[in-house]
Amino acid sequence: MPRPPSNSLELDDGASEAAEELPTPQCWSQEPSTSVRRRRRRRWPTSVLARLAAGTVAASLAYAGHSKFKRSDLYGVADRSKWRSCAGYDQRDFAAVAAATVGFPVAWFCFAGAGSAAARLGSLPLLMALAAGALITVALAYRDASAILRCGVLWCDAAVHNEASNYATTVALMLLIGGLAAFLLFAGLALRVARRRSTPTTTLTEPLLDDAEAGPPEPLPTKAPNTIAWTVSLIVVLALLLLLTSILPNSWQGFTSAGIAKYRRTGAGAMVDQWTPAAPEGKHAWFHTAFYQINARLTLKVYPDVVLYYAFLAALAVIACAGRVSPRVGRLLRRRLRMGSVGECVALGLFALLLVLEGRYAFVDHQYASDPTKGRWEVVARGFGQFANLGLALLLLPVARTSIIAEAFGLAWEQLLWVHIWVGYATLLLFVVHALCWYKVYAALHIFPEDVLEIPMYYPTNGQPKSAGRCSDDWTVPLATITTFLALIFLGVLSHHQVRRNHFEVFYYTHHFFIAVYAVALWHAASCWYLVVGSLVHACADRMARLSEAGRRWRVVALEPCFDGVVHLELALRDGAFAFEAGQYCFLRVGRISDLEWHPFTLSGAPSDRRIQFDIKAMGAEGTFAARLLRLAEDRVDAKTLDVAVEGPYGCAPSYTQYDAVLLVAGGIGVTPCHSIFRELYIRAAAGRNGPAVKLLWVARHRRCFELFGTTLRAAVGDDAFRLALYVDGEKPRDAWGEADAHQGIPFTHGRPDVKRAVADLAACSSPYVFVCGPPGLSAACAAAALEHDVAFHSEVFAF
Repeated sequence: MPRPPSNSLELDDGASEAAEELPTPQCWSQEPSTSVRRRRRRRWPTSVLARLAAGTVAASLAYAGHSKFKRSDLYGVADRSKWRSCAGYDQRDFAAVAAATVGFPVAWFCFAGAGSAAARLGSLPLLMALAAGALITVALAYRDASAILRCGVLWCDAAVHNEASNYATTVALMLLIGGLAAFLLFAGLALRVARRRSTPTTTLTEPLLDDAEAGPPEPLPTKAPNTIAWTVSLIVVLALLLLLTSILPNSWQGFTSAGIAKYRRTGAGAMVDQWTPAAPEGKHAWFHTAFYQINARLTLKVYPDVVLYYAFLAALAVIACAGRVSPRVGRLLRRRLRMGSVGECVALGLFALLLVLEGRYAFVDHQYASDPTKGRWEVVARGFGQFANLGLALLLLPVARTSIIAEAFGLAWEQLLWVHIWVGYATLLLFVVHALCWYKVYAALHIFPEDVLEIPMYYPTNGQPKSAGRCSDDWTVPLATITTFLALIFLGVLSHHQVRRNHFEVFYYTHHFFIAVYAVALWHAASCWYLVVGSLVHACADRMARLSEAGRRWRVVALEPCFDGVVHLELALRDGAFAFEAGQYCFLRVGRISDLEWHPFTLSGAPSDRRIQFDIKAMGAEGTFAARLLRLAEDRVDAKTLDVAVEGPYGCAPSYTQYDAVLLVAGGIGVTPCHSIFRELYIRAAAGRNGPAVKLLWVARHRRCFELFGTTLRAAVGDDAFRLALYVDGEKPRDAWGEADAHQGIPFTHGRPDVKRAVADLAACSSPYVFVCGPPGLSAACAAAALEHDVAFHSEVFAF
């Protein structure tokens, strides 16, 4: 899976000859040929077999555990006097529900990954078998969920006789939704494979088409319409989620036809159950639940904490949309301050306001705070629990690679990872504080420390004294306790920066423990699903889209070793088209190296070239992905035998039409996105398209590095609108720095540039923009200069 990114260099395929103009945009002509599939049977990789085996084991354990737990006394015996224990479940039942809680989502991810790999291999029978398995899951789930499905879930207004328990119904609904999603994924992949089989496989032969055949480049894409569409879509989705939360119960315990019918009718002043009032606020609250009676059978209940959260997301989206649609607002939001950009400060200010208002509601306004039966520590514990729900809701939004919010902000997902990291650690801290406050309550009840890991617990959920024994039937508490302890290890310790950088696979696979955390939180925390449902749906849709893209088949056109440990990799998509923007990147997987590792690399060429190529520099130890890829290239491995998968493209390119001057600053290997942008804007300018003036400032260790971009650089020499400032700092001693030199018609200077002066010169333009990709020192110098001269600035992220 993805390692910290290795950026790449553009390799030029005609660098030995000088050229006054860029070569014509290139694409590959296609001629029918015999399908490789007919000549060679593909062997299933070990990773596919491992996923299938792991998914089968997880699904079997989960189904067995679910079947056992729903037959426990708690849910299988209505007469409490006939229970074998006062809690209604024992330790074996608890182990069963834990297996079901973790096993079902793990099985889904395993089978989904196997389906994506099957699509790459062209295994139609396997995809059809997986789709059939998904339909069987749907059929099995329908049996327990049929009662509320027959009344349409949202429209249940009467109890249905002989329906399953709330636990069985909730699990059945989740399996139904997951099974349908899996079926759509597998069916879509199967249709793609079938279409691919019916279309002759193509062989890529002649590499060049002339201008008349290729046509001029398209205009630079405008961001405004897409941004407005994404923002409107987000607001509509938030409104629908708010409506959903106003109709359905806040806990899975109410998910039966009778529970939903009762909740729909419940109005102001009534009780949802024996513990929960419909309006959970005290007398002197700032915020109050809003009730809208539609008819005698339906009263909408709009809770303040839910409205605050969704309003926060909508406000962020609207502000970000304004920044992308209006150049003036965009420049204002990108204006650099000491503590970040104006836009970042606005977002942090809104987040701080959200925390204050949610804190007021959780700790002061909520009825727990004024309930005389609730002690102070219980009120505090429940308040921190609500904050933990908020953290879980926000946690997944920054890491979705196809994110509605990121699109509205005009940001790439890797630019939001710092938000995910900080929110993640804060949420873990909230888990701990929530638990410690409850332990204070346990101590007052004289059930500490024995109740920390007791299964079942002594805690008097049903009013019984400790002497009655372990009689608490709330099995979600010990499940949440164990999950929290494990989360501190898997999501806390093993997510440390040093682990991520040095043992990325350990971090990546243990980080999937988040599946268990969300599953347990939905069981344990009241109102949790109100906040996290949108994040979970968004994350699952993102994963399905990524699996679908990763299932496309690619052909390796070229794999060549080049100067200074650079590997030139060129690909062609067998089915469909591939569109990207200058400066974007993709995740690559090479089966000959590893079936499980995906690594990010920048797309080297310009989109107008109509070529998909990567130039990857081997850096670090011998066993790294790039080093092993270089070894394959040096060994002259037949490119046609390589199984390569691509996921992406990712990265959010700015609208360069908003600026009249762009400075691209590159340090060493960081030149890749800068060259892609420079080349694309040059091609468009040569075709008569309007665009900004561009300056490429690149510092390399050796003059031969410039050969990799020979055609592009030589074409720009002497062009007033596309200027070059090239430097070599690894050939001569410092006392010789400043000397002008040239290599194969490419002028450069020995030494290092004055970045501050370059940015200052750019600041004289009306709307300047600085893009930098390089070592931390270079990025920091550019950032400081941009801040001093009030210039819009972007630095590429190197580490994930």
